[in-house]
Amino acid sequence: MRKYEKGRHSLSYICYNYKKMKQIRGSSKSMVNKQELFSFISEKSQNIISILSADGVFTYISPTVEALLGYSPHEVIGKPAASFNPPDTNREWQDYRNSLFIDKNTFRFIGRVRHKNGDYRWYETTTEIIRDPSGNIIQTINVGRDITDRKQAEEELASLVKELSSPVIPVIDGILVIPLIGKFNRERMSDLIHTALTHVSNGKADTLLLDVTGYTHADDLSLAGIQQLITAVHLMGTECFIVGISPDLAIGLTRSQINLSGVRTFSTLQKGVEFCIQRKRER
Repeated sequence: MRKYEKGRHSLSYICYNYKKMKQIRGSSKSMVNKQELFSFISEKSQNIISILSADGVFTYISPTVEALLGYSPHEVIGKPAASFNPPDTNREWQDYRNSLFIDKNTFRFIGRVRHKNGDYRWYETTTEIIRDPSGNIIQTINVGRDITDRKQAEEELASLVKELSSPVIPVIDGILVIPLIGKFNRERMSDLIHTALTHVSNGKADTLLLDVTGYTHADDLSLAGIQQLITAVHLMGTECFIVGISPDLAIGLTRSQINLSGVRTFSTLQKGVEFCIQRKRER
């Protein structure tokens, strides 16, 4: 068997499996023994194959569970699937189950599963529901694939996108620029405020320039967020200027209930930076 392990997709490996299949077929005169065939497939799969009863208890799990999650099959069989998941995954699964089990027989679910060492792994599980003639659920057959690496890559990408959506740019010592680009919802504005205050604190900046040159959606939510940011920055002892105000944004500000009368503004980022540098030289 060892000579086939290095090339699981090689012709020799396929031939080996073909011979094994023939051996299984030979165990029955009229048809393939389904149980043996199922066991053979589950043992060779790189995924975790399981069968759950109608109430969610494991009645079968493939031996690959030991290599992938650290449990031997006998540690899993007879236990509820929920006992291997964190509470949030169980809640999501229950909601998903209730919404789909009525009229669908195949679906896919992504959630976390606890490894025996206490870590959690992300699994994408495809489930096939087996029903009786009356439509009642008898059991489910599940194929779970570890997608932890993919989820981590997605989270890193999302974090990078969030960081790039409101970058903090140091100009010179003590001066930071934050360009506001695009449309801001509540979550993005909250991230902006948190990021700005963190950089102001860590960088010990005495001046923050909010560059609104690319800011085109002057709605009440984002304008209120800008005012909140300016107030918070002032409380930390840092002065905040707004640069790059367009005519449309100026009109939007005058029509809103946001009071920015005490905030110094500049028509361009360049003028704002030049002012800050000149003021530093005069001090």
